[in-house]
Amino acid sequence: MTQTGSNTLGSRPIAEVDSRPAARLTRRRGGLDTIVLALVMLYLLVPLGATLAFGLSSGSGFDLSALQRTFSDPDFSQTLLASLELALGATLLAILLVTPTAYWV
Repeated sequence: MTQTGSNTLGSRPIAEVDSRPAARLTRRRGGLDTIVLALVMLYLLVPLGATLAFGLSSGSGFDLSALQRTFSDPDFSQTLLASLELALGATLLAILLVTPTAYWV
């Protein structure tokens, strides 16, 4: 293959080699990947919704007094604060370790 100029690929110009219509490059919507994603989201979100509904129900309807009791408990407050501190520490440590690695590697 001889290159006759900077805009050629072999004997044909580069624009001619990649002259596919733009419509072929776009993906069609509603494919198998969309269906699988929707099923996975249902698989993950339905149990969360059921747990929330079960936790807020009082037998005769929905009641938020259970949440009030939970958040007013001093043991829960201490546990939640400790969990948030550990999560923040782990996040900062990950950022400090990964950022230089990603920069230099």
